[in-house]
Amino acid sequence: MDAPKFFTVPTFAPKPSNPKQVCTDGLSPKNLAVLKKSDPFLYYSIPAVREARLHLKEVHVLEHSSNSPSQVNSAQPCNVTRKSRLSFECHPDLLIEDEINAFFAITHLEG
Repeated sequence: MDAPKFFTVPTFAPKPSNPKQVCTDGLSPKNLAVLKKSDPFLYYSIPAVREARLHLKEVHVLEHSSNSPSQVNSAQPCNVTRKSRLSFECHPDLLIEDEINAFFAITHLEG
């Protein structure tokens, strides 16, 4: 019987000295689609994109500033730095809130 073979898989790389950045000011829908395909981590590093997808909303690109969290050209920082990991974990309070709202909606319809 052959002895077991071991090999190492590198799973951590040091942070680059000049991380990728994108300016969201004036970002067009076409540029956003290209960014989503070419560098998904940079795309989802945009706070408005991450927030919209977290809440299962569409991502909108506007020409003017707005307070809506799902709009890329809002009053958020222009330069967004690429993050190497993403987390879309939902806080339990959000799940419970949805269930409570659904319960009250059903009881309102029945009552």
